[in-house]
Amino acid sequence: MRHTALLCALALAFGCKSAPVDCRDLGLVEGERDNCVCPEPLVPTDDRTSCECPAGTLPSGETCIVGDGGPFDAGADATPPADGCAPVTLYEDRDGDGRGNPSSTRTGCPGLAGFVENANDCDDACEACGSGVDETCDSFDNDCDGYVDEGVRDLVAEPVNLTRSTDGGFGTLATHRIALHALTGGGWLALYVDDSIPDVLSSGVAVAQRLDVEGRPVGSPTPVMDTPSVEDTFLTTTTTEDRILVAFTSGGAVAGRVYSRVDGSPLTPPRTLAEGPAQNLRATALGVSFLLVWERDDTLVYQWRPSFLGDAVDVATEFHPMATNPYLLASTWTHDERGRTTLVFVDGGLRAASFASTVEAPEVREITPPWDLGDPDFVDLGPGTENHFAIASAGTIGFARFESTGLASSTVETATALFGNPLMVDTATFFARRVGGDGEIGVFSYQRMPGGSWRRSPLDLSGGTLGPAYAGGLVLMGQLQPDDSEDAVVRVLGCP
Repeated sequence: MRHTALLCALALAFGCKSAPVDCRDLGLVEGERDNCVCPEPLVPTDDRTSCECPAGTLPSGETCIVGDGGPFDAGADATPPADGCAPVTLYEDRDGDGRGNPSSTRTGCPGLAGFVENANDCDDACEACGSGVDETCDSFDNDCDGYVDEGVRDLVAEPVNLTRSTDGGFGTLATHRIALHALTGGGWLALYVDDSIPDVLSSGVAVAQRLDVEGRPVGSPTPVMDTPSVEDTFLTTTTTEDRILVAFTSGGAVAGRVYSRVDGSPLTPPRTLAEGPAQNLRATALGVSFLLVWERDDTLVYQWRPSFLGDAVDVATEFHPMATNPYLLASTWTHDERGRTTLVFVDGGLRAASFASTVEAPEVREITPPWDLGDPDFVDLGPGTENHFAIASAGTIGFARFESTGLASSTVETATALFGNPLMVDTATFFARRVGGDGEIGVFSYQRMPGGSWRRSPLDLSGGTLGPAYAGGLVLMGQLQPDDSEDAVVRVLGCP
């Protein structure tokens, strides 16, 4: 029997205007006018002037299928469409979990092998992923909420010690003296100020430490400068696609060096970038180049550097006198979809300075009026993701972003506690130091749970002051020891 009525949908791809599918209309006639050649899987009709699905099959989308015995199958003596398939939208189900991929569809008969009638999958290569599925720790987004392993990760290895501070701690500026970057070739590069020099309390030596794929040190820490100073502090880092910049103040001057983002090896010699006095240094990527901001004599200045840094000791451009808060400690960067690079800082309130995203000679576009933060002396800012940044204060931590109508914020925790050193990995993963009213002091991770609540888990309760920094499942932070020294340690946050 010919299923010409239902075949028209299939033949549209080949130029069908109405049933039957005439080979002469398709330009597929060879030899005599009635010698029809059909595109697979179609076959010629008995008079060889039209095309149809082979006997025992049904048209479905752009192909022919074998009936599954269901109520929509057309029998050999049926006359479609009365006894034929009612076409529906089908979703591909490659992993066979009964949930379809919303981005891979076709029209066909219900029961078509490899397809289902729902679009409840977000990863068609994961059998345990789909709407309504509980999240498990397996590196997949099981519940299809856009986040991976949220709420189910935990510390999975013992601390690995990198450096011991013999002076009783890494100091009050520790949050701005530590960084961690995952390397595309495997492992990590830790960059921090080694404070283990006796009798040196507020500075140290900026060092680089390569870590293997398990987070363990490869060799010993290497000073960033060829001639190490014990006056390094205010360390900051940023990355481009293939480079890592570490910059810091050394004896009051601005210094820096570029490392490979692939294997952590140095790509440039250490450079002096600007003369002092400089403090509270911040760096970010601007295209393939680098933008640095610091505080000099209560005034914010900026400097652009190419990806190879260059040899020149350049001047910096002044752009904002600090009115009420002469320190840039509470500051961070954001980058939005419109190409704006913004320094977020506290000066009489929360302010934002937007820079032009060019490859050279950036300019400040605007500096916003301050948003009221209550008591700005208890506000700390940290890095976020894309156009978000982390914010902590006395009693609240969360993340925020600038919108055309003002500041939009989301709360992670509100408690009788003092929060600091906030770090936002994504909108489902957050880190902070927390001094609780109950006496609980330490570094905590926050993971968003289904329904929007947050799970708080302690990472270290020793009372250390360093960090935290995070990259690719590894946490770098300080851990206070029984003798009151403080170790720089790494912890793995992953699946038990």
